[in-house]
Amino acid sequence: MEIKLPCGVYTFDERSILGRAGGFGQVFLGETKDGAQVAIKRLHIENFAYGSREIELVSRLVGKEFRGVIPFIDAGLDAESQHWFVVMEKAEFSLEKFVDERGVQQPDVAARILKDIASGLSEIDDLVHRDLKPANILFHEGVWKIADLGIARLFEEMTSSNALKGFLSPQFASPEQFRLERATRASDLYSFGCIAYF
Repeated sequence: MEIKLPCGVYTFDERSILGRAGGFGQVFLGETKDGAQVAIKRLHIENFAYGSREIELVSRLVGKEFRGVIPFIDAGLDAESQHWFVVMEKAEFSLEKFVDERGVQQPDVAARILKDIASGLSEIDDLVHRDLKPANILFHEGVWKIADLGIARLFEEMTSSNALKGFLSPQFASPEQFRLERATRASDLYSFGCIAYF
């Protein structure tokens, strides 16, 4: 499938899935026109207003260099398919997969992983992630990095209170999120602690 976004044209095969489908979208292995591999996330958004709001946030991050955040390459609505997409650099694997395959980590390894995550959170201290979990922590270029910025905020705005609970990750969401209260930086820190326990 070919998609056209503001910064370029990309292709992906719907059979080339990267990771489990999340509440907010599905990620596929894709390519740029030059043949470079990328990760393409197709968002579960049909409402134009909400989609454009999310893309506006992601678009502000396109091209910015962070040490602890997966780089965004492009984002927008593909006119042909009428789907919203976010294009990111492809990571090697998630923290979820890493621990599933290798088991509980020794304290020194866990400390290095957590240090990378904390560094990433400090780089985006003006944003609340809202869905921090091992599946959203990716190993990229030798560093553990945060992915899926802003997508949880979008769904918080567009989803009814009762339906929103269905998008929460039970082992990692903070108590205030289950009470349907406003998520803050403290919510991300709670999730960070849950990741440390994981």
